[in-house]
Amino acid sequence: MSARENDDILLALTGGPASLMRVRELSGTEPPERLVVSHGGHNEHFNRTDEREMIEDRAAIVFRWTHRTRIAE
Repeated sequence: MSARENDDILLALTGGPASLMRVRELSGTEPPERLVVSHGGHNEHFNRTDEREMIEDRAAIVFRWTHRTRIAE
């Protein structure tokens, strides 16, 4: 495992648009409670869960989709 992998937090997104990339990496040591992803002119909102999903031998923190808002112009 590289030093970068040790510093990254692996996220698995569930729900929301089918075209949204489901696996994300964030730098840092503490995952946020909420995540907002810009996608197709909207913001997709996700909340962190206590669930974990194994992705390529790494435990990803599962974030569940809650709602969508329009991006303000």
